[in-house]
Amino acid sequence: MCLATPSKVTKIEGEWVEVQSMEHTHRANISLLRNKGVNLGDYLLIHGDLAIQKLPEDEAIQILEMIKTMPSTNHSHEHSHEHPHKHEHTCNCE
Repeated sequence: MCLATPSKVTKIEGEWVEVQSMEHTHRANISLLRNKGVNLGDYLLIHGDLAIQKLPEDEAIQILEMIKTMPSTNHSHEHSHEHPHKHEHTCNCE
């Protein structure tokens, strides 16, 4: 099962952002949110490498806290140790 997770924008580079979520940093494409005005510090709902929705900060924090309490959740994602900003996704969502 794939889970879209709230992530905080830490850097903006054109249609890509660097985001922080669950102690991991990765990049996401914000082309779907082009007309939403993505800014540093915003919380985005990320699925794969795609930002799909802006979230109010309080809602994002509430979701992250809920995820942390889920006993069956592996709170870490597989990451490439060769490049600290490369986020490798292993889910096959269909």
